Amino acid sequence: MRIIFLTVVVDQAAKFAALKFLDTTCNQGIAFGIGFGDFSLVIPAAVVVLVSYLFVKEKRVWNKYALALILGGGISNLVDRIARGCVVDFIPWPLFSQLPAFNLADAAISVGVGLLVVSYVKNSRNNF
Repeated sequence: MRIIFLTVVVDQAAKFAALKFLDTTCNQGIAFGIGFGDFSLVIPAAVVVLVSYLFVKEKRVWNKYALALILGGGISNLVDRIARGCVVDFIPWPLFSQLPAFNLADAAISVGVGLLVVSYVKNSRNNF
């Protein structure tokens, strides 16, 4: 639970500072700026609910950490959608300027997904 809380607090603090001192973008889409119209709030909320369920059911510690990162990032981006009507992005891709900017919540989600992939690949090899 601490990872979830820390992810939300650190991301929201970074976004608050970014809004004051950096160039930011207001991402109204879901992933990589892809928009889903009226579902741009429903889909992320549904994902947060699903990941919350998986987090509660998960028994393996490292998978729980990974799900906590995904959940914290998802909650923080959902807070943005509700409070601001969009997700604040402020970290540009240094080598790929054509890609949309991102934020710390997006990074937490990506790291969490990466950890889950590694865990499932590792566990699937052990089962064969």
